[in-house]
Amino acid sequence: MTAADSPVVAPRAVEGEGNRAELIATLRRLQDRLADASGSEDLDRWTAQALSTVLARHGPPPSSPGPRGRDLSGSPIGLDQVLVPHFWVIESSPDTVRGSVRFTQSFLGRGAVHGGAIALLFDDVLGRLVETRAGEARTAYLRVDFRNLAPVGEDLDIHGTVVSFTGRKLQMGVELSYRGTLLAEGDGLWIVPRAGLS
Repeated sequence: MTAADSPVVAPRAVEGEGNRAELIATLRRLQDRLADASGSEDLDRWTAQALSTVLARHGPPPSSPGPRGRDLSGSPIGLDQVLVPHFWVIESSPDTVRGSVRFTQSFLGRGAVHGGAIALLFDDVLGRLVETRAGEARTAYLRVDFRNLAPVGEDLDIHGTVVSFTGRKLQMGVELSYRGTLLAEGDGLWIVPRAGLS
């Protein structure tokens, strides 16, 4: 697929956290723009040099990354994670979360959202729901069934639930849909670490 064939995706507005929100929104627009080749070696070279200048200004990465918010607070979710699309929470409780997500150009697979991006979204959203319900937990497994192609650039509905919580084990379920059509569904198991372990 070439840049001319690719759909144009309008970004959604990002609220909150001031300059950080603006930075992440700009980075995501850059990711979307660079998802397709520019067709110009000069432009590619200039872009690489410009980004190298940005990296030099930031200096070396910290020896230990800072803490990241892993719950369902804030709007949108995902300012701490650039690998998954932003997720807008519509309603949530300790056992369920409903929201809206829009995959942009950088998540494009073969004419639709890349399946791996959907699986990553499921893991991220369910992981946040787990931590809202039970604190820190780790993914034991996540199984995803793809039912229909997920469109890029559209607001999709996502619904995650805690199916059961027994001992340290949480069974989870999640669905992604578009205008009432199921696009993908998943289920998985999360484990709460034993005391003193993480």
